[in-house]
Amino acid sequence: MLHAELVVRLIGGMFDRMKSMKQVLFLGSLAIGYNRQIVRALGEHAEARGDLRILFPTEFDKLEGCDLQKIKIHGVILGSNPPGYNWPVTSKRRLPTIDVSAEEAPRNLPRVATDDFQVGRMAAEYFMLKGFRNLAYYGMAGRHWSEARWRGFDETAKKAGLKPHRFTRTTPRGPYSLAIFPLSVGDWVKSLPPASAIFGGDDLLGAEIIASCRASGLQVPGDAAILSVDNDDIFGLWNGAQLSTIRLNTKMIAQRALELLAELMTHPRRAVGSELIAPVEVVTRLSTNIFGVDDPVVRRALELAQQHIGDGVSVKWLAAKLGVSRATLERRFLSGLGRSPARELARMQAHMARRILINSRHSVERIAEQIGYTSAKQLRASLREVFGQTPSEIRAANLTTG
Repeated sequence: MLHAELVVRLIGGMFDRMKSMKQVLFLGSLAIGYNRQIVRALGEHAEARGDLRILFPTEFDKLEGCDLQKIKIHGVILGSNPPGYNWPVTSKRRLPTIDVSAEEAPRNLPRVATDDFQVGRMAAEYFMLKGFRNLAYYGMAGRHWSEARWRGFDETAKKAGLKPHRFTRTTPRGPYSLAIFPLSVGDWVKSLPPASAIFGGDDLLGAEIIASCRASGLQVPGDAAILSVDNDDIFGLWNGAQLSTIRLNTKMIAQRALELLAELMTHPRRAVGSELIAPVEVVTRLSTNIFGVDDPVVRRALELAQQHIGDGVSVKWLAAKLGVSRATLERRFLSGLGRSPARELARMQAHMARRILINSRHSVERIAEQIGYTSAKQLRASLREVFGQTPSEIRAANLTTG
């Protein structure tokens, strides 16, 4: 009898918790890779909280004239949508809403979104650190995220004395644009200088560039290196593209959006500001697996360093593997890359340490030992020099709970 009573109480408690849960509706097209990542992260964070349930419409849902209050929606998270599209839903009163879209629309809504200027900056720095001098950007006309990424890319390159090329896709994406790419970008790609590094504003644009390169007989990454944004699980590996991409911090965006929405649902009149979240890292695949350096010795040294950076590779080891003196290697690095081999190794090592910090919970001491630092102190100094951040600051900016 006691066991039966306990079961009844447990079931009753479960239903009480379900009744107290607040339902959050995500409104965004799931055809967009960024939205799919946001929805996954929203689900993870809602499950960890235990007081929110995430709902989202599919193409099978009939939303025409749907009253959100009648279906007991307590809050809305607004994702990205095609230009000009508005969801056919209504509400007698304005529901608490957080905008996580990639557009900066005049909705007067609190917004948690990617810092797109920093995305462009990260792309330019990535290409320049690989030795590329001919940079180019392929973006979408009239889209906030595309313009912001171009500004970050352009300003960062110009500070280094470079002048990036730019091409803008003016035609909107139609229902079949996933398979049929515009031919006009092919002529632009062929007009670029040899060994150009091309930054596509998102993964679909990156896939378009790769398709255009193939149609024009250009090798990727041999004749051009291509980087894009979103780490979309479809386009990143589409048709053998192996597209290098910038991974956005969708987990942090989702977590902050839910936290702010919970505040608004509890205190509707509370003033909630907007936040921009920095991108996480470049995910390197085949499309950028090349260095934009003419000197074959420097290029081979960079390839070796990239392959063995976690093994405690040194300048002395590189010189021996390449059959040149250390002085010769130093001179050729300064001439071809503009920095010493020791500085380049330190940069590569710091990037590896940052990647491990973001993607694991290993201690700083363990990471230092794992990738060849002499001490945790040396690792901390290296991260401050390269990124201007301590290990704890890097984790605080990139890791989320739940």
